Amino acid sequence: MKEVVHFKADPLFIIRTMLQIHVENVLESKLSEAETYALYACIRDLTDEETEELGHEYARINNLESISLSGTAEQREAFYKILIETERYKKLLFENQCQGYAGLGVADIVAKKFYPCAFAGHWKTLISIVKTSYLDVYSGDTAELDAFILQNFIFVGGRNKPNFYLQDDRSNARTLYLTVSKEKDRQMMIDSLEKVEYATRKELENKQFLEIQAMYNQMRAEID
Repeated sequence: MKEVVHFKADPLFIIRTMLQIHVENVLESKLSEAETYALYACIRDLTDEETEELGHEYARINNLESISLSGTAEQREAFYKILIETERYKKLLFENQCQGYAGLGVADIVAKKFYPCAFAGHWKTLISIVKTSYLDVYSGDTAELDAFILQNFIFVGGRNKPNFYLQDDRSNARTLYLTVSKEKDRQMMIDSLEKVEYATRKELENKQFLEIQAMYNQMRAEID
């Protein structure tokens, strides 16, 4: 006589396992480190309530009264798309992007959004963001705009900490700036300003960096 053994699978465990498999087998080679790390951390720390909510959202999107967890590629992809819309994932992703795991870019800490950019393209990207999303500030007082930029944006220079706050590098930045006259083209001025702007927002706010901040303000005025 054969003995029948009954198993009862935990649906929440299955959902988390499906997501883990999908990241490892399908997504990891396609996504940035910022996205991959955020996904692994998010899946690892999902509470039962949050995982259950993923199931409810899957049922709602597909107009289902109950869910059959088949683990197909299509179903795993569907749960992944739901996961990346959660606040937990978005928070982790933005933190990773700000730490340089998505490469060069500008982080808008008001909207919690990251904008990738090319090397020496931070300033150009920043101006585009402000013009598009904060036109009222951009069109207003220059001092107000400067304060807004210093308080609400971070230039992300890659995984390694930028070195332009060091004394020697500040001197190099100043020398570079002094070689650029008003007659030079706009792009060269922007590139020069970029050297100064590699200092982080906190460093620019520090009283030790009044000189570099003054350079920043003067260059901004000349570009405008």
